[in-house]
Amino acid sequence: MHNSWVSLVPPIIVILAIFITKNINRSLIIGILSAALIAADFSLSSAGNLTFERSYDILTDVDTLYLYLFLFILGAIITLIAKTGGAYALAHRLAQKKLSKKTTEYSSMLVSALLSIDDYLSTLTVGYVMRPITDRVRISRAKLAFLVHAMADGLIMLLPISSWVTALTSTLDQSGITDHGATCKIVSDPFLLYVQTIPFIFYGIFTVLVVTLLVKTQLAFGPMARYEQIAQTSGNLFGKINHPAETADTEKHTGALTDLILPLSLLIGIIILGSLWTGNYFLFGGSQGFLDAIKNNTQRERSIIMCLAGTLSLIISWLFAALRKKVEKKSLPSLFVGSYKLMNSAIILITLAGILGAILRINLQTGTYLADLLLGSLPLFLLPLIVFVVALFLATITGSAFGSMMLLIPIIVPMLIALSGATIPASPEALPLLLPVLGAIFSGAVCGNHISPISDTTIMVSTSTGVDPAEHAKTQIPYALIAIIASAIAFFLTGLLRGTGYWFNAGASLGIGALTCIVIIYAILLLQKQAHKRSELQERH
Repeated sequence: MHNSWVSLVPPIIVILAIFITKNINRSLIIGILSAALIAADFSLSSAGNLTFERSYDILTDVDTLYLYLFLFILGAIITLIAKTGGAYALAHRLAQKKLSKKTTEYSSMLVSALLSIDDYLSTLTVGYVMRPITDRVRISRAKLAFLVHAMADGLIMLLPISSWVTALTSTLDQSGITDHGATCKIVSDPFLLYVQTIPFIFYGIFTVLVVTLLVKTQLAFGPMARYEQIAQTSGNLFGKINHPAETADTEKHTGALTDLILPLSLLIGIIILGSLWTGNYFLFGGSQGFLDAIKNNTQRERSIIMCLAGTLSLIISWLFAALRKKVEKKSLPSLFVGSYKLMNSAIILITLAGILGAILRINLQTGTYLADLLLGSLPLFLLPLIVFVVALFLATITGSAFGSMMLLIPIIVPMLIALSGATIPASPEALPLLLPVLGAIFSGAVCGNHISPISDTTIMVSTSTGVDPAEHAKTQIPYALIAIIASAIAFFLTGLLRGTGYWFNAGASLGIGALTCIVIIYAILLLQKQAHKRSELQERH
């Protein structure tokens, strides 16, 4: 166990290696080896044993296996949609309407919103479905990747029925935020407290706002501007000569919209119905309301439901396509071959990132060191801002939003009680910074997951859009910085406004943060117009 500055070395090595080698797999392997060597005090045999142990833990973890299974099934569904031409049917329908570049980007946002119940589902499906549509109007794949990723990560924390809710409420409960039991530190229902926290999840809200404003103004700057310019002028959607191969085989025919709508509707519908069934919903003979039934599912139950939903969706959709002779009756195995081609790189990346994250979290205690370093002593009103920064760094270097949240919540909750001078068990009303601080943890975790080149969602988006993970991270960071700056200002303000009332605090902080996003975007737009005018004047003279 290190819990010292040396625990920061492996993630720094990974980041440097990504920029030098341009290969994220090699960079992660280098990071794993360096982390294992440091954790084992540079004993080669001990480092080897540690690497094997953490790899074994990741590969035999039941929840991880369910994730792999769901990705494999989802890959087969996407392959089926490609073979039946479902995605091209949507592209053909939209092409008939002669949609503009702006309207196409709004369409991508809408599809993301419809699939936002799960970030994996959203990032993988929307990227694939929108590719042929955005390609028609020459939207660069880097821009598509940003739209898909920002909407998926922005919305996932804001929906009380998303696949993250169970893990969040479970972590809150385990940290002592509960309405029963001897371990109670703060008397509150974890789910209801999470719902109250939503207005303080500033990064998610501002990210969706930034995406909307960027699409509205068609503003492009930073590395993304070059990709967009190349796509519009030359039709090269990848910004470089040797672009990646397509992430799934696609057949150039229109197909029918049913081939797209049916599998996705079945998948989402069965996930919702399954969650209500296992959550004891009153319409199914139970005693729980809609939201209570959704929250009653454990993460394991939700994973099983998603795998079953994917399986049923795949079988029913394949039978429907086979009966209409859109696919051959013996084509089912080929869907899994296509899924392997589509998902194998993503699964390898997720596995490597998971191994590195486990060594950093368990053996090097990188998160604990950062938390102790940055949360040692500070004025109370700065707590939301500092917590946001810490959660952001933790999620960025480990690539795990859940890891950041699960580490910080048990540390921050007792710290907040002690700093506030409240007695245990405390009521939420006695802790005016509780909701802003929890919002800061959730925001920072999602933000770090969004901008990290080794996060699972970055890998998923890269898989579905055909963009290199390092390129995707590089092009989207300048856009994400707008939401980061606005969130930092909002968290600073919400600390100053502690004790002023829930709605006033949330409303004022959200308002100032939203105004910050608007001012930054329109200021950049104005500067670009002025630079363009100067350039035109110089050309005339």
